[in-house]
Amino acid sequence: MLDVYLRGDVDRISPEAPVPVVRVREKELALGGAANVAQNIFAIGAQCDLVCAVGDDAEGQVIKAMLRDNRVRAAVGRAIGRRTTTKTRVLARSQQVVRFDEEEDADITGDDVQRLLDAALRAIDNCNALVLEDYNKGVLTLSSSRRR
Repeated sequence: MLDVYLRGDVDRISPEAPVPVVRVREKELALGGAANVAQNIFAIGAQCDLVCAVGDDAEGQVIKAMLRDNRVRAAVGRAIGRRTTTKTRVLARSQQVVRFDEEEDADITGDDVQRLLDAALRAIDNCNALVLEDYNKGVLTLSSSRRR
């Protein structure tokens, strides 16, 4: 998940609709979701292997680069036909004005499932603790036909 923060000022109301006009002054990108959890684990000095799926899009490339920059070891699965979950927050004077969610949260399917499972099993072989989190984005959910 990629978190985008647009920060700015509100000086007027739009003439098109009764909504504030935010003049964006700053844009910040941050790892979100499970990638944020992995980054925090690394920040306290622990080793972390992140197994995740991102879309085959620009946002997915940004996440991969940010993980490399933060030295988080990641088995990043590329989910074909799926966009990378992106949450964009617009803030003015430290107040959130609106949030835009660009995502597909249907279950991961097909070969993507097996690739993620294989990567997770490799990571588990070398771990002392396991954190499972997908923020209900379709990675940990099993379809009713696969439940036991």
